[in-house]
Amino acid sequence: MDANAEIPTGRQIEVIRLLADGSTDETIARRLDVSVRTVRRDIADLTRQLDVQGRMALGVAVERLDWLTTLRKPGDDQPHTGPAAAD
Repeated sequence: MDANAEIPTGRQIEVIRLLADGSTDETIARRLDVSVRTVRRDIADLTRQLDVQGRMALGVAVERLDWLTTLRKPGDDQPHTGPAAAD
């Protein structure tokens, strides 16, 4: 796991949150109004960023980095500290 990983985009944060809720790629795609391929690319980008392999390892890395509680999507109560999503 790469502790110096880039902060995820707004959409990647949403993908992480929906994965944590147990959503499938198809469900995430519908919720975010993107293609399943885009969701899978976001997941692949995140696993590469964090230097982990697989969704389970991604979940562990996200938990260790405390991203679910420290990162907020744009428009949430607390400001998002990463770059704006370029969807």
